[in-house]
Amino acid sequence: MQNKLQELAREMDGSYVDELHKLGMPCSTVGNFQTSSLLDESVVIGRESDKREVIKLLLDEEMGGRSNLSVIAIVGMGGVGKTTLAQLVYNNVDVDSNFDLKIWVSVSVEYNMERVTRSIVECACREKVKLSALEPIQMRLEEILNGKKFLIVLDGFWDEDEHNWDVLCLPLRVAARGSRVLVTTRSMLVSRIVATASPYQYHLQTLSDEDCWELLKQRAFSNMRHDTNKQLELRETGFKIAQKCDGLPLAARRIEVK
Repeated sequence: MQNKLQELAREMDGSYVDELHKLGMPCSTVGNFQTSSLLDESVVIGRESDKREVIKLLLDEEMGGRSNLSVIAIVGMGGVGKTTLAQLVYNNVDVDSNFDLKIWVSVSVEYNMERVTRSIVECACREKVKLSALEPIQMRLEEILNGKKFLIVLDGFWDEDEHNWDVLCLPLRVAARGSRVLVTTRSMLVSRIVATASPYQYHLQTLSDEDCWELLKQRAFSNMRHDTNKQLELRETGFKIAQKCDGLPLAARRIEVK
């Protein structure tokens, strides 16, 4: 096992590092994938503090000022765990009891305002929407949201056109006080456009090397979870591998020791 780890560490000095930094490329260069609100919280490491801070933003009605609706942006490089953090807060018991309605939409790279609005409606009413134009879909969304205290998560938002954002938000004006939209994005410009104010931009940092090592032990070395001696034997090389993950949990999860 030690030899395999040393070989893996050498490999990561080359091609793996290049692959690692692709995770931080702009959204327009990254392929599409869908996300959902479901999460196995037992596999999440090192995000308790971030979770508490974002939940505070979601639940503190005083921070919204006079507006019934506030928008929070989680911003950070690809692979740092923005979706995971959004899932953590979305499934929190206190958050769940605070809102009349919760909606999760995976926006994806190929942004389409009509599709996103339709997805919000379909998630809210749990049925397919047959309307085919933006205006009637927005009117239907207004009917659904009117007077409700809601939480809408827009995961993977990248459109940097401020006008498009304003149009997307038109049906949300009927929100009850304390409503929130939570946006995850890689773009600093998007976070500035969508966030209600600067305190609502949550900059998600990379994990510590120690947390990356914990992730590696959990995922790649799960067969030695209860073997303390084996863990100590492999720690030096394993920790070097963890350091090469640059604090990105997605990178740590992708590592396999065969």
